[in-house]
Amino acid sequence: MMMRKSQSKMRDSLLFYNELIFSGQELFYAQRPTASGQVVPETIGDKYEDAVTQIQNVQLVPKPEYGRSDDPSYTAGTVYDQEPKSGTLPANSRVVVWIQEEYYEMPNVSTLLFEDAMTKLKSHGITVENDIKINPIWREETGEDKIVLEQVPATGSKVYKGDPVSITVRKKTVPVPGVADKTVFIAVSKLKEKGFTVDFQKERPMSSTPGEFKRYAHVLAPRGTHYIKVLRQSPLQNQQHPLDKPVILTLPRTAKWENLFASGEEQALKALDPAAFTDLKALFPN
Repeated sequence: MMMRKSQSKMRDSLLFYNELIFSGQELFYAQRPTASGQVVPETIGDKYEDAVTQIQNVQLVPKPEYGRSDDPSYTAGTVYDQEPKSGTLPANSRVVVWIQEEYYEMPNVSTLLFEDAMTKLKSHGITVENDIKINPIWREETGEDKIVLEQVPATGSKVYKGDPVSITVRKKTVPVPGVADKTVFIAVSKLKEKGFTVDFQKERPMSSTPGEFKRYAHVLAPRGTHYIKVLRQSPLQNQQHPLDKPVILTLPRTAKWENLFASGEEQALKALDPAAFTDLKALFPN
C-alpha cells in the first residue's frame, strides 16, 4: 500500500507528461497541465492556424500580432516570433505570436501604358488599397495614351497592404531636346533626363567618291580641346517622339574612342547609362 502511494506522488511531481490523443485518423501529442503550469509550445515557423491548435491544446490563449520579418523563409501567415518562446505559464495565460503579414511582389510596369500598368498591378494583388500614387507632376496626364516612366518600389520588392506604390506617368510622346553639337555624355544625359533611350550610328558617305565624307567644322569642341561632338540627331529638336523608341545620335565616322569624351565624361557615361556605354564601345572599338 505504501509503495502505491509513493508511486502516485512520483507521478504527481512530474512537470508534464505526453498523452496520446486520437482524433479521427490523426495521432498527435498534447502537453498536459501540471502542478507547475502549462508548458509553452514552440510555434515559430508554423502556420498561424497550427500554432493556435498547439497553444490551445495546453490550455493557453494565443494572442496574434501581425508584423514584417526580413527573413524570406517566413511566408505570409507564418509565425516568425513568439513570447514567451519556452517555459511554463498558468492556465489561460496568453502567448503572443507574431505573424508574417501578407505581401505581394512588385511587378515591372516601367514603359507600359498607364492603363496596362494598372491592370498588371491589380493582377499581382496590388490595388488602390495599397495607396497607389501617381507622381503629382504628371497627375493631370494620366490616361490610356500615357506611359509609365518610373516606379517605386523597384521590380521584385515586397509590397505590403497599405504600402505606397508610386508610378511616374508621362505622355507617350514628348518633344525631343536638342543635343546636336553636344558631347556624347551631355547628349545622353539630356535625353535620359526626359525618359529617352539612345542609339548611336556613324555618319554615312556624303559623296560618290569612295572614302570621301563631308567634313563638319562645327563638330569640334572649342579651340584648345580635342573631343568630338554629336553631328546630328533623329528626331530633330522639339519633334514629338515615343519614349519607348530610341533617339538616334550620329557621330563622325573617323572619330577615335579617346576623342569622344571630355575630361571625366567616359566614366560618367558608364555610370549613367551602362547600355549606351556598351553600344558606343561596340561602335568605336579603337
